Amino acid sequence: MLTKTEFIKYIKCPIHLWLTKHRPELLPKETPSGVRILAMGREVDNLSRQLFPGGTEVEGFNDEGWGNTQKTIRGTSKVLFQPTVVADLLTCRADILTKNSGNSWDINEVKMGTSIKEDYVYDLAFQRICFENAGIRIGRTNLIHINNQYVRNGDVEPGKLFVSEDITNEVGAKISETKKLIPRALEVSNSNKVPDAELLQSCPNPKTCDFLQYYCQGIPEVYSVIARLPAKHLLELINREILDPKKIPAAVLKSIGYKATPKFTKINAPAIRQELKALQYPLHFFDYETYSAAIPPFNGFVSEWLTLQAFFLGALNSVSGEYKVFFSICASLLAQMLKQPIAIRFSAYCKTSFVICVLDRMPIICTFLIF
Repeated sequence: MLTKTEFIKYIKCPIHLWLTKHRPELLPKETPSGVRILAMGREVDNLSRQLFPGGTEVEGFNDEGWGNTQKTIRGTSKVLFQPTVVADLLTCRADILTKNSGNSWDINEVKMGTSIKEDYVYDLAFQRICFENAGIRIGRTNLIHINNQYVRNGDVEPGKLFVSEDITNEVGAKISETKKLIPRALEVSNSNKVPDAELLQSCPNPKTCDFLQYYCQGIPEVYSVIARLPAKHLLELINREILDPKKIPAAVLKSIGYKATPKFTKINAPAIRQELKALQYPLHFFDYETYSAAIPPFNGFVSEWLTLQAFFLGALNSVSGEYKVFFSICASLLAQMLKQPIAIRFSAYCKTSFVICVLDRMPIICTFLIF
């Protein structure tokens, strides 16, 4: 069985799907930031339901959810939340299903993003295929996302916070490709081959992909198939220090044009002293902590603003002096003092400075230059 979530993992990197199904212990543990993003997603989903009053929640996953969805569709409800379908080794849950005047239904997918992204289109293409294979006629496919122009003033207004875009045409253009990709995703999901050179070759971005790193570092036997990797993949794995060139045959290294980087052996102390002499003291330092939210947390905020949690100002009076923090405050305390919360907006004209703003978007603290 292939789920929508698994298919999207395949689209981004097939190795991610394989690790999820077969070696999940090689994937990093969930972080507090990841937990917060999931909680934010649930908050966005719940708020979006206010756009469709009177909807019915469909309970259950997979076969149970599919059975409950069929019962609900046969009823009188015209809005279904979290309906599930199962068909042809595929399963998915839609966020919101709305009935048209005829016998067709519209799929409404809710996202925390502020614009259409390619993986959103694949997401809806997979859903459309699943629902239609299950015998449910689909009309439009709509993407409901955050409006980054919405400024909160009082209680959050779902009708203004969200934008609904009909991307039926974009989804339709991906249907044929998605149908071809589904069997490949199922093949990866069911494969027990280890190590798998073809799987490694399928990584779309070996220069930065984390999943390629988790696979190679977690499966030592990978060295037995490296000769079958494209030169680009192998060079990136060596340059990123994921693979040890000492464990790779010299003939293979020569064939891909690998040249060892000279080891750093000398420190140019005079040059460093010259650079330090050019600095003008005192040196000032600024540090801060922020968080972002899809739903504006305070009046006057938009979803793209960063909310300030704390900031620190410090100084170094000389090259041998002691670093001192001369201003440090928790943003929530400062907000209480000012009787309004704080946000950070980065200057579009000067990347070395920024302004801290309050909800009326007037600067309350002058621009800090980072020396």
